[in-house]
Amino acid sequence: MNAEALVFVLNLRQLEYAVHAWGTRLGEIRYVCLSPACEYAAGKSGLPAVSAEDCWDPADLARRDLDRWRRCEEFARFLDVELDRAFDGMCSRGEFSALFYVIELKQLFDSAERMVVALSSVVKQFRPHTVACMTEPAEDDNSGVCYQTGDIVYRVLECLRPSAGFELLVEGLPAPSLHRGHPVLALKRILRGGLNRVYRSIGSMGMCRFFPLDRNLPVVGIGRSNTLAQLPDLVQGWRRAGGAVVDLSPFLRQVAVAPVAYETGMEGERFMHFWEELRQKPTFKAWFDHEGFNLFKVMEPWLESFIRDGIPKRIAVSRVIETKLRKRRVSVFLTPSKGTPGVSESLLACRRLGIPACSVQHGGMGFYTNPIVEYGDHMGVNYALTFGSGSVEFFKKDLSARDTGRVAEPVAIGNPTLQRLYRKFRKKKAPEKGQRKKVLYIPTHLVPDFYYHGLVSYPPLWYSRLQRRIVRAVKDFPEVELYIKPYPVEPIENPLRTFLRDQGITNVRFLPAFVDMAEFMGNADLLLIDYPSTSLLKMLCTRKPMIVYYHPGYLRFWPKAHELLSRRARVCTQENEFEAAFREYCALPAWPEIADPDDSFLMAFGIGGEQVDAREELGKLIPRIVRKDSV
Repeated sequence: MNAEALVFVLNLRQLEYAVHAWGTRLGEIRYVCLSPACEYAAGKSGLPAVSAEDCWDPADLARRDLDRWRRCEEFARFLDVELDRAFDGMCSRGEFSALFYVIELKQLFDSAERMVVALSSVVKQFRPHTVACMTEPAEDDNSGVCYQTGDIVYRVLECLRPSAGFELLVEGLPAPSLHRGHPVLALKRILRGGLNRVYRSIGSMGMCRFFPLDRNLPVVGIGRSNTLAQLPDLVQGWRRAGGAVVDLSPFLRQVAVAPVAYETGMEGERFMHFWEELRQKPTFKAWFDHEGFNLFKVMEPWLESFIRDGIPKRIAVSRVIETKLRKRRVSVFLTPSKGTPGVSESLLACRRLGIPACSVQHGGMGFYTNPIVEYGDHMGVNYALTFGSGSVEFFKKDLSARDTGRVAEPVAIGNPTLQRLYRKFRKKKAPEKGQRKKVLYIPTHLVPDFYYHGLVSYPPLWYSRLQRRIVRAVKDFPEVELYIKPYPVEPIENPLRTFLRDQGITNVRFLPAFVDMAEFMGNADLLLIDYPSTSLLKMLCTRKPMIVYYHPGYLRFWPKAHELLSRRARVCTQENEFEAAFREYCALPAWPEIADPDDSFLMAFGIGGEQVDAREELGKLIPRIVRKDSV
């Protein structure tokens, strides 16, 4: 196949520009859509288009994902050796370690590898004479380190051009009026984030500040809360026992993202020289070899940001946190995953001070292989506090089978947020309702290009098509109302709302994205989920009938977990099976609540037991942690 010209488009704005600017100028054109929104809009408009995702197999990244994670960990160790050499044993002293940022490095590798594989597959299939693309201002902020992402397509195509032999045209688009970095959108995100934090905290503060204080007990420091890991609530058992708690979350929130006063002169210059020397080394560039293609040119700006800007800033942030921990005499530190800003810097500080650190499970984890969680919750910490004994058993099996050398000891303590939901929804069965049947559908977000690609990340186009397939099915059942609770943040455009309008589907409603889904479960008759994670655990606290779908190629469920979940819900692992199950339920006259749901899964991976009080369990655990780590 030989197309005159391929035009690569990342978003609707680029598609619109390309049609007007290049539609007639380049002659015969095929638009290559790099997002679900572009794919849907191009198809709707009858444009000659192809989706890049249809030209290769995204599941290949998932099949090789564990090896790719190990490769990133090895690269982090290589960086530590180079930093030690250049900065007098910096990593050996605990000032910094790239091993605490494996998750971030994996995002850089994944984003480059996926784009290279996708674009090279398209070019090989169509063998174009001319290729066109656009760049635009766009960046991704990772704890104060900015990665420029708006030119990734151009950088990849420029690397492919010599061997493929096409002419490359590029247009630079100005920033949209309300791009992600625009102050109006930034203010909205801050306000939404603040309201979310207040909303999640209301039920968890209690009267803990008035408990009598025993100054002989160790001081517990807590970091920033995250979804189900509401730390002020979790430490109430320790407060009741007289233990002191220092809430460091406001401090960490500020220091992790605000500019930190650190030595920018000599230290900044040293890191600049370090980067210039490192980028010339063949041993460094060899890490980016990928199936005959070297990713270095694609990743170079990101690596420079990580090393030149990120490392000195993170060292400075960690030093500031170390001073705070020492000043407040913290003996144990509790934190959610490294995905929360400031956590890695806090863990580095704890390691230097000899303070035992405990990660706190913050979502639906511990029943399928999730390297992001395993690197975030089980590396660089002493203890991983999980919800149930099933999660402890899974983590021990999964990590030991792969010989990952994790240092964390998993300990089951339960979860107070899930306990409250369980008590709320199990008090009594809901009465039978009228003729209208209400479904609560909880999808996750579509992943952007600059992201993790492999296990636990559904390919965006495939997932968008699955969502459209499900909402199309409900059109055949006018007596059914489908309520969609969107993910709080949509990183890329989702064409689902446009699809509903185009199809004339009127029995689907969207709920507010920034309200907890638990607020809507009581009014639903059927619960539907296609990415079983945190939301799954909340759903299981009810008596509602449930349909659960997951793609086994991306979510590798532990067989024991799958079996336990199947006792409680209709579990599907095939798309046709998922749609058929949904249609089958829609055809039923009513969806009564389950009188006695099987809670085996919920107890093993969520609550930990009906009588388990996570706050009291943590209160008993803290003295043991301090004694053990002081020996």
